Amino acid sequence: MNGAVAKRATSRSPLAIYSAYGIKDFIDRSLSFYHPPGMKKSLIIIVGAALFAAWAGLCSAQSDAPYTEGTVWNVTMVKVKPGLGDQYLKGLAKTFKGTLDEAKKQNLIMSYKILLGDAATPNDFNILLMVESKNMAALDNGREKFDPIAKKITGSVEEQEKTATKRLDIREIMGDKLMREVTLK
Repeated sequence: MNGAVAKRATSRSPLAIYSAYGIKDFIDRSLSFYHPPGMKKSLIIIVGAALFAAWAGLCSAQSDAPYTEGTVWNVTMVKVKPGLGDQYLKGLAKTFKGTLDEAKKQNLIMSYKILLGDAATPNDFNILLMVESKNMAALDNGREKFDPIAKKITGSVEEQEKTATKRLDIREIMGDKLMREVTLK
């Protein structure tokens, strides 16, 4: 019987190979559409499971936070000495405003705001300087981005230091915060 099986295999096409029991198995690599029985169903189950796992992973990767993150704000709290608020704001109109208008033109910042208010206590701030950036990455290499603008608007480093020294007599920086804007869901 073994001799007959061997003879049959060699007398047929080399693509068809017979097992020891005379059942024909295909090893035709050119017939890519051919799948053994049940393989199509297995493939559908495997692909379905993979897609479900990927979808479940995406769902679990979403934040459970009750808000979505927005832009980043650099907030400086300033306490201006009594009676010197207008003088301080005139100085800001030249330096702060000029520098940030140019930064906005260059897309380095999104916006800026100045908020005025009464101090709640004798040790409280009465002016907020707020600068909005797109994200935290926009703050990287700040000196490289802003030093040329400051030089253009306020002059040399010596002139900038002179202006900063004059401001010490007018105001006190109470603090500086970097905060992210959020939108509640």
